[in-house]
Amino acid sequence: MEKLRAYLSDEGVTQKTFAEAVGLSRSHLNEIISGRKRPSLDVAFAIARATNGAISVDSWEIGGLPEAISQTPNHNESSNEQSENQDAA
Repeated sequence: MEKLRAYLSDEGVTQKTFAEAVGLSRSHLNEIISGRKRPSLDVAFAIARATNGAISVDSWEIGGLPEAISQTPNHNESSNEQSENQDAA
C-alpha cells in the first residue's frame, strides 16, 4: 500500500522498526506494503494505532469484513421488539 510506504518515508521510520512496533516480521510487513498480502483485522488495527490513525482500518480491503458487519444483529431492534411483545401480553 503506497499510503503506508509514504507514511513510513515521511516519518523516517524503517520497515523493520515499524514491523516490530506492530508485531510483524519485516518480510510480512513488506508483503503488505507491496500489496502481495492484506493485513488481518488485528494487524490493520495495530497499524492504525501505530500511525495514530493516519492509516485507518478502513484504508484496507479486508476480506469478509462487510459480510461480518451485515450479519451482526441489531440489538436495538431486538430489545424494541421484546418491549412491544411484553406490552401486548
